[in-house]
Amino acid sequence: MFLTAIASSASHILGRMALAVASEKILTRLVILGLKKLAKQTTNTVDDELVGMVATELSNHNLPEAEKV
Repeated sequence: MFLTAIASSASHILGRMALAVASEKILTRLVILGLKKLAKQTTNTVDDELVGMVATELSNHNLPEAEKV
């Protein structure tokens, strides 16, 4: 019974971590895709260089998903 409680707690913690990682990856991709879309529009001042700089900064903070988009 004690081992079952420990196993349940461990799986709960791992599930939370997996959810955090997945949501971080999704949000990173959405930010980069949104910036790229914004950069393609002609009515703004965001350019491809800024999008590249943001992707590089996100990658430097252990978010490799930024470079994959």
